[in-house]
Amino acid sequence: MTDRPIQPWHWNTLYLLLACSTIIMTLSAGLQPLFLNEVLGVTGPRVGVINASVQTAAEVVSLGLIAFLGYYSDRVGRGPIVYIGFLVAAAGAFLAILSPWLGAMLGVGALSFYFLTRILVFLGLGAVWPQLTVLAGDYTTYETRPGQFAKVLFMMTFGGSVIYAVLMQIPEYGGLYVVMALTVLIALGGAWLARGHHLPDVAPHLGQRTYPFEQLRKLTANEPRMQLAFVSAFFSRSDMVFVAMFLMLWFLNYGKFAGFSREEAVAVAGGVLGVLGIVIMVALPAWGMFIRQRGRVLGIAVGMAISAAGFLGIGLMGTPFTPWILVPIALIGVGQAGCLISPQVMAMDHTPKNLRGTVMGAFSVLGGLGIIFFVQSGGMLFDIVGPHAPFVLIGLVNVMVMTYAFSMMPYDTGAETPAKKPKIGFKPVVFSVCLLPMLVPLMWLVDSGGANHHGAFGGLPLGYWNRYTGVWALNFLIISLALRPMREMSKVAQLARYNRMIGLFAFFYAVLHVLTYLWLEIGGHSLSHMWSDFWLRWFIPIGIIAFVLLTVLAITSHKYWSKRLGGKQWKFLQRSVYAVNVLVLLHFIVAADMADSGMAKALVYTAIVFALFTYRVRQYMATHDMLRQGLDPEDAKKAAKLAKSKGHGAPKTAKPVKAKAEA
Repeated sequence: MTDRPIQPWHWNTLYLLLACSTIIMTLSAGLQPLFLNEVLGVTGPRVGVINASVQTAAEVVSLGLIAFLGYYSDRVGRGPIVYIGFLVAAAGAFLAILSPWLGAMLGVGALSFYFLTRILVFLGLGAVWPQLTVLAGDYTTYETRPGQFAKVLFMMTFGGSVIYAVLMQIPEYGGLYVVMALTVLIALGGAWLARGHHLPDVAPHLGQRTYPFEQLRKLTANEPRMQLAFVSAFFSRSDMVFVAMFLMLWFLNYGKFAGFSREEAVAVAGGVLGVLGIVIMVALPAWGMFIRQRGRVLGIAVGMAISAAGFLGIGLMGTPFTPWILVPIALIGVGQAGCLISPQVMAMDHTPKNLRGTVMGAFSVLGGLGIIFFVQSGGMLFDIVGPHAPFVLIGLVNVMVMTYAFSMMPYDTGAETPAKKPKIGFKPVVFSVCLLPMLVPLMWLVDSGGANHHGAFGGLPLGYWNRYTGVWALNFLIISLALRPMREMSKVAQLARYNRMIGLFAFFYAVLHVLTYLWLEIGGHSLSHMWSDFWLRWFIPIGIIAFVLLTVLAITSHKYWSKRLGGKQWKFLQRSVYAVNVLVLLHFIVAADMADSGMAKALVYTAIVFALFTYRVRQYMATHDMLRQGLDPEDAKKAAKLAKSKGHGAPKTAKPVKAKAEA
């Protein structure tokens, strides 16, 4: 830590290093489809999944490092980590050029070796840009932070989009390897700059030698705006990577039908992404002023709304080779400018100075998890459904986050002071995550409803969505069953707060499952056929019995019914959830057997439910034995916990129940 004032040349160094890191990041992602296609010969119907898998593998490996380095930078400073990160990225970029030869020489294959080099690049960059972002937060105050972060993100966008668009024209004229070599040189230049101009650390160092899990949990649980920042990181950080990868894939795949060579298609796609970068850069200063005057929460809400309009607009396009694609691209650019700046500024605002590295490391990890989830989902949708599908998915995700942000407006005080409604827990976050599976069938409804007559989802049968919603109903039932073992083993009592919500989501997806079945049967057959089908496929009556029981559980889950029925009767009724799990599982197994598909998945679900049931039975037997011996199970648990905290073994006996009653 140093007390030296921050000089203009410190900011200039920071800006240039940010530009270098984003150039490396976007060039690596943008060149990947062309390298896999042109050099490694990856073609065919699985090209989307393969490209997404490379990106996902790199993200997964880098996540743990980012979290650790965020905490470690709070202890030792940010500058040395940035220097080493650039060197690692340079090594990965250099080895990527040699992957066809080194992969064959080592006997692992060119594609596998290329996977490893991409992971190396991600590890290096995971040590660079998060630390540079934290330094920008260290150098600013609440009032100056929006404007300075607008400049920081301006330089990141300048490096990641405008320079990227220029460099992506080179493969058409100078070859692919020239651009890959430039990536190596840029990484080495960043290392030299970080080494030659040490960036001062102004934040106090963290003295704690273990990762501050508890401080991080309290910080996010007690501040709703921090939760919104983390949710935005998970749902929106993937957007720019998403556009760069899937727009490039769309141009490459559609280019041969439009009469373009691969190099020409890449050049056109690079130009479109360059326009996106210019729009973001133009919008960033305006967003800085808007956020400073109107607040961070409103900035997230409005940014998500504009971005959603752009992504959904691309979903309506029949071809990427049209000037009209610039309209939704411009909307994405304006919206993403707000989505980039608002969450980071808000996270910095409400984090103690000696925890900023840790918090922003967690922020980056959540963003990486979002990239993994949405890029992998987008890759499958690209291959199975069509090129429109990934963009519609992200558009609907942005609508969901927009709704969440607007709901948080009453709690925004517009300052670093605590929100008006502290300690709201993680229920809004859990609710948003539980809605995720709903987005895919919603995409199908929007696309097949006439807005896009040649849309990506027209070929998927309604029966697919019937199975999809049924599987998610079973997933949430199993999650609700697993919450108690998770709570008892992890000692996190707060998990009990989400029992009812998870159970109601299981009911919600079960309702969708029943509605799609009725739509499928009534829309395509007569009622007599539906009646005969009811008795021919006997897993249907089993499912109906389970649905009726689940409906009763959902209705009586409210605290009104707990008071009306009495505690014991209400608990006895709620225990019928075990019967519901068995019936739904039996419904799943019989349906899979009759369809002659999905039996492996059914057996996996059976094993999970059996393990959870075994845990509950063992607990019940242990409690029953203690009661039979006249011991109070609750007193035994408290005594064992107290003895463990004092360093002694568990007590041999517990207080008798009768003695407790007399006392």
